Order: sequence, then structure tokens, then C-alpha cells
Amino acid sequence: MVTNDTYSIAMGYRTYWEYYLEQIAGRNRPVSTPSPEDIFRFYQAYMIATNTNHSVPSPKKVSVWIQTVELSVAFLVIVILLSHDILGYWALLLFPGASQVQN
Repeated sequence: MVTNDTYSIAMGYRTYWEYYLEQIAGRNRPVSTPSPEDIFRFYQAYMIATNTNHSVPSPKKVSVWIQTVELSVAFLVIVILLSHDILGYWALLLFPGASQVQN
């Protein structure tokens, strides 16, 4: 469920940070700006609370960029067979007597 209710988001943010701000301000210490990780944690907590209060399932899009290399099975089979043949010929060139069976 996606909300465009700005008041709810602002109140959620206030509630999420209220204890932290009271602790820091009560000690007369400077209040630091929340890090991006902290803001993301707030977003996760807000979405969990919203989805729990309004229990209507709704899909969420999550995208992750991961660099991958995808090889086909046919390509792998060809590479394995060619490497086996090349290594076999290379062994024959280095050790010509190894291919003869001694009786």
C-alpha cells in the first residue's frame, strides 16, 4: 500500500525519532543529521507499520543491481570439449612417449 498522506509520513517520522531527539536534546548535546541508512530504516519501519495496520497485500517493486556473467550451457560444453582436446594435444607434444601403452 502506497500512501501519499504527507501528514502520516511526517507524524511517523516524528514518532520514529522522538526518543532519540529527547535523549540528545535533554543532555544539551548537538543533534546530528540522520544518515542515509537511518532514513532508510525509518522508511522500512514505516512501510511495515503501514502494511500491518492496513493488511491488504500489495506487491512492492525492489530492484537490485548486480553485475553477473551469464553463459549458455552450449557455450560451456563447447569450451570444455575444446579445452580437453587442446590439453590432450599439448600433452602429446610435451610427452610423446606417454601415449604408448607398455606391455
